[in-house]
Amino acid sequence: MYLTQNEYVRNGGKKDMDKDMYNRYAFTACRTVDFYTSGRIYKDIAYYNGVENLPYERDLKHLITELIFIMQKSDVSGNNISSVSNEGYSESYQTYSVNDLKSAQIQCIKRYLSIHTDHDGIPLLYTGV
Repeated sequence: MYLTQNEYVRNGGKKDMDKDMYNRYAFTACRTVDFYTSGRIYKDIAYYNGVENLPYERDLKHLITELIFIMQKSDVSGNNISSVSNEGYSESYQTYSVNDLKSAQIQCIKRYLSIHTDHDGIPLLYTGV
Protein backbone atom coordinates (compact mmCIF):
# COMPACT_ATOMS: atom_id res chain seq x y z
CA MET A 1 0.00 0.00 0.00
CA TYR A 2 1.08 3.55 -0.66
CA LEU A 3 0.01 5.01 2.70
CA THR A 4 0.33 3.69 6.25
CA GLN A 5 -2.43 4.17 8.77
CA ASN A 6 -0.21 6.51 10.80
CA GLU A 7 0.38 8.66 7.70
CA TYR A 8 -3.37 8.64 7.06
CA VAL A 9 -4.02 9.97 10.58
CA ARG A 10 -1.30 12.63 10.16
CA ASN A 11 -3.06 13.73 6.96
CA GLY A 12 -6.29 14.30 8.90
CA GLY A 13 -7.84 10.83 8.79
CA LYS A 14 -9.93 9.28 11.54
CA LYS A 15 -7.79 8.32 14.52
CA ASP A 16 -10.30 5.76 15.75
CA MET A 17 -10.66 3.78 12.50
CA ASP A 18 -9.90 0.14 13.18
CA LYS A 19 -7.05 -1.49 11.28
CA ASP A 20 -9.24 -3.81 9.20
CA MET A 21 -11.45 -0.96 8.01
CA TYR A 22 -8.42 1.19 7.18
CA ASN A 23 -6.83 -1.68 5.24
CA ARG A 24 -10.02 -2.21 3.25
CA TYR A 25 -10.30 1.46 2.29
CA ALA A 26 -6.58 1.92 1.62
CA PHE A 27 -6.33 -1.21 -0.52
CA THR A 28 -9.30 -0.12 -2.62
CA ALA A 29 -7.90 3.41 -2.97
CA CYS A 30 -4.51 2.09 -4.09
CA ARG A 31 -6.06 -0.27 -6.63
CA THR A 32 -8.20 2.59 -7.97
CA VAL A 33 -5.07 4.70 -8.47
CA ASP A 34 -3.31 1.75 -10.11
CA PHE A 35 -6.21 1.38 -12.53
CA TYR A 36 -6.21 5.04 -13.61
CA THR A 37 -2.41 5.19 -13.88
CA SER A 38 -2.13 1.88 -15.75
CA GLY A 39 0.18 0.57 -13.02
CA ARG A 40 2.82 3.25 -13.57
CA ILE A 41 3.09 4.09 -9.86
CA TYR A 42 3.60 0.45 -8.99
CA LYS A 43 6.43 0.30 -11.55
CA ASP A 44 7.89 3.59 -10.26
CA ILE A 45 8.02 2.18 -6.74
CA ALA A 46 10.28 -0.59 -7.99
CA TYR A 47 12.35 1.85 -10.07
CA TYR A 48 12.81 4.38 -7.24
CA ASN A 49 13.18 1.66 -4.59
CA GLY A 50 10.15 2.46 -2.46
CA VAL A 51 7.22 4.82 -2.09
CA GLU A 52 9.27 7.17 0.08
CA ASN A 53 11.62 7.85 -2.86
CA LEU A 54 8.95 8.75 -5.43
CA PRO A 55 9.28 12.33 -6.71
CA TYR A 56 5.52 12.70 -6.22
CA GLU A 57 5.30 10.86 -2.88
CA ARG A 58 3.56 13.69 -1.03
CA ASP A 59 0.85 14.11 -3.67
CA LEU A 60 0.30 10.35 -3.80
CA LYS A 61 -0.14 10.06 -0.04
CA HIS A 62 -2.55 12.99 0.06
CA LEU A 63 -4.45 11.47 -2.86
CA ILE A 64 -4.90 8.14 -1.06
CA THR A 65 -6.12 10.00 2.03
CA GLU A 66 -8.65 11.95 -0.05
CA LEU A 67 -9.85 8.79 -1.80
CA ILE A 68 -10.45 7.16 1.58
CA PHE A 69 -12.49 10.21 2.63
CA ILE A 70 -14.56 9.90 -0.56
CA MET A 71 -15.16 6.19 0.04
CA GLN A 72 -16.20 6.85 3.64
CA LYS A 73 -18.81 9.36 2.43
CA SER A 74 -20.31 6.70 0.16
CA ASP A 75 -20.49 4.09 2.92
CA VAL A 76 -23.61 4.15 5.14
CA SER A 77 -21.73 2.13 7.76
CA GLY A 78 -19.44 5.16 8.07
CA ASN A 79 -22.30 7.00 9.87
CA ASN A 80 -22.52 9.90 7.42
CA ILE A 81 -25.61 11.36 9.06
CA SER A 82 -26.89 14.37 7.13
CA SER A 83 -29.93 15.13 9.33
CA VAL A 84 -31.63 13.95 12.50
CA SER A 85 -35.16 14.60 13.79
CA ASN A 86 -35.82 14.39 17.50
CA GLU A 87 -39.56 13.82 18.18
CA GLY A 88 -40.26 10.77 16.04
CA TYR A 89 -36.53 10.02 15.77
CA SER A 90 -35.38 9.92 12.20
CA GLU A 91 -31.91 9.83 10.65
CA SER A 92 -30.91 10.56 7.08
CA TYR A 93 -27.59 9.48 5.67
CA GLN A 94 -25.57 11.35 3.07
CA THR A 95 -24.51 8.77 0.52
CA TYR A 96 -23.38 8.98 -3.05
CA SER A 97 -24.35 6.94 -6.08
CA VAL A 98 -21.80 4.76 -7.82
CA ASN A 99 -21.53 7.38 -10.59
CA ASP A 100 -21.04 10.21 -8.06
CA LEU A 101 -18.36 8.18 -6.28
CA LYS A 102 -16.53 7.36 -9.52
CA SER A 103 -16.69 10.99 -10.69
CA ALA A 104 -15.35 12.28 -7.37
CA GLN A 105 -12.52 9.73 -7.44
CA ILE A 106 -11.51 10.62 -11.01
CA GLN A 107 -11.52 14.35 -10.28
CA CYS A 108 -9.42 13.78 -7.17
CA ILE A 109 -6.92 11.60 -9.04
CA LYS A 110 -6.60 14.21 -11.79
CA ARG A 111 -6.11 16.99 -9.24
CA TYR A 112 -3.19 15.23 -7.57
CA LEU A 113 -1.51 13.31 -10.39
CA SER A 114 -2.12 15.18 -13.67
CA ILE A 115 1.17 17.10 -13.43
CA HIS A 116 3.37 14.08 -12.69
CA THR A 117 5.23 11.69 -14.98
CA ASP A 118 6.72 8.28 -14.41
CA HIS A 119 10.45 7.48 -14.53
CA ASP A 120 10.28 7.29 -18.35
CA GLY A 121 8.69 10.74 -18.64
CA ILE A 122 5.23 9.41 -19.48
CA PRO A 123 2.37 11.25 -17.75
CA LEU A 124 0.97 9.08 -14.97
CA LEU A 125 -2.56 9.48 -16.32
CA TYR A 126 -1.67 8.86 -19.98
CA THR A 127 -4.14 6.43 -21.56
CA GLY A 128 -2.95 6.35 -25.16
CA VAL A 129 -1.27 3.52 -26.96
